[in-house]
Amino acid sequence: MNSPDLFDNSIVAELVGGAHHRVPTKAAGRVCSERGCRTVLSIYNPHARCSFHDYDTSLAHFHVAPLDDVHRALVARGAA
Repeated sequence: MNSPDLFDNSIVAELVGGAHHRVPTKAAGRVCSERGCRTVLSIYNPHARCSFHDYDTSLAHFHVAPLDDVHRALVARGAA
């Protein structure tokens, strides 16, 4: 396989069986659009925001126990 052309705006990957697939990329140096965030986005991130600011709130249905509760549970089990 030939070396990828860095100015081609994509990288070519060789798949099993010899087929080629272009991986879409975005411009280098983009910064998260969230106000105050200075995270430089990956060329492979198609979104305008970093992963911290571009999360899916529908997945945030779990409960995070406060650290004190976790510590008490560990002490009760003799693990702390």
